[in-house]
Formats: sequence, C-alpha cells, structure tokens
Amino acid sequence: MIVPTGHHVIVKPDPVEEVSKGGIVVTANNDLLKREQAATVTGTIVAIGVNAWKAFDDSTPWAKVGDRVYYTKHVSKVVKDPETQEELFLMTDDNILAIIK
Repeated sequence: MIVPTGHHVIVKPDPVEEVSKGGIVVTANNDLLKREQAATVTGTIVAIGVNAWKAFDDSTPWAKVGDRVYYTKHVSKVVKDPETQEELFLMTDDNILAIIK
C-alpha cells in the first residue's frame, strides 16, 4: 500500500482502450503510447494525503477516496502498488480539476 503524504493524492487511471477509435490495435508492449492515450485524464482517487485540499484553515476536502475525477495531464509521478503491481498516479491535490458525477 502506498500512503500519500501532505497535499498528495493517488489516482488509479481509467483503463486505456486496446483499439483506437480508428481501429488501430494498441500493442501491449507500447506503454508510452498507452500512457499518452491515457491522457485519458480521468481516474479514481484511491488515497489522499492528510493535508490535501487544506489551505491555512481546517476546510473539508472536496474530493474523497472513490471519487472519479479529471486530473491535469502530464503532472503525475507513476508509481506501482507493491501489492497489485498496478500503475497509479501520484500528484498534488491541485492537479485534481473536477469530480465526475
């Protein structure tokens, strides 16, 4: 388990389509292309640091674990969950742009 610190959050990106809209098959070994497509910029929050969305007051975080969100493209650090080996994105809370309802 990875526990984010401070103002960081961990997002599990939505799965990337294996076939593009134009019908091109994306090969499993083309991780860079998959990440580029996964500029999908949508995912699910799986962990939140203790200071996420808290400025200088004790405001309540506006997003929570389990929320589907839009996030800023190309700002995260890719980390692997040591238990599941899933690739997750570690980023600061201000890179979460919106909740998808």
